[in-house]
Amino acid sequence: MKIPENVLDASIENLPRMTGLYPRVIRIMPHENRYPLPKKRKIANTQISIQFSETSPSPMEVRVGGRTYSAECPRIYIKRPGEIHELTNQNNVLSSFYFVYAEDSGVEKMIPPDLVLFPLKMTGRLHSLIDDAMALLPRIGDYEVCDQIDEICYRMLHEILLRSRGASPKITPCEKQIRRVISHLHLHALEPADWSRLARQFGFSERSFFRHWSAYMKETPHQYLVSLRMTEARRLLAESSLSIGTIAERLGYSSLESFGFAFRRRFGMSPCAFRRQLR
Repeated sequence: MKIPENVLDASIENLPRMTGLYPRVIRIMPHENRYPLPKKRKIANTQISIQFSETSPSPMEVRVGGRTYSAECPRIYIKRPGEIHELTNQNNVLSSFYFVYAEDSGVEKMIPPDLVLFPLKMTGRLHSLIDDAMALLPRIGDYEVCDQIDEICYRMLHEILLRSRGASPKITPCEKQIRRVISHLHLHALEPADWSRLARQFGFSERSFFRHWSAYMKETPHQYLVSLRMTEARRLLAESSLSIGTIAERLGYSSLESFGFAFRRRFGMSPCAFRRQLR
């Protein structure tokens, strides 16, 4: 990544937001560091740095909480409020893109504590998000731009966390089929469920289907299907004028009583009370 010349650290903490849907970024900037970094420092905010290249012949090393982390570029370097970071070697020139969240943003709670310094495969999505952020920097004072930056950085963090564990775990053929069953249930959630037929459709015996499902999912297939139907029930109660009886019939319940029992068990109130609460 080529770092633009004469670009200053963009502090956007106090610039207005229109929505506040995403954690607020307080600083964002591409950066080329030409000076030795401090060997030891206490971190004040949550900082996510995507480091692209360096001139040092050895990988960067940092010691945090009694543990040493090491990684070559491209890599991610994450710092959290209150941590003491001690560099055990120095970089000459380091090109990076970083964004910073305030101490009270809560972002650090989303990041596993063992993720400090680790190699990163630069995906097309990550490159695209960085390009989008860079394109917004010249318009940093315009309305809605800070909201867009907050969203882009949050999506960038999400992509980083998805890639932080290296290669995707190997999925067994049985797990792959269970995932396909889940997709099928989402598409056919309102239809009567015949578990024996569904098992055969995806290459299982009925017994092996339930065994493999339980190894992958916390809920039983029936409980998962009920969850899907209850989510749809709540949506219909909130967004439509359909009667509760019609909603129960649409969701495949044989009676208003059985639908009411299932809804109350899931949400702690009757469908009628839920609708009344909204209105």
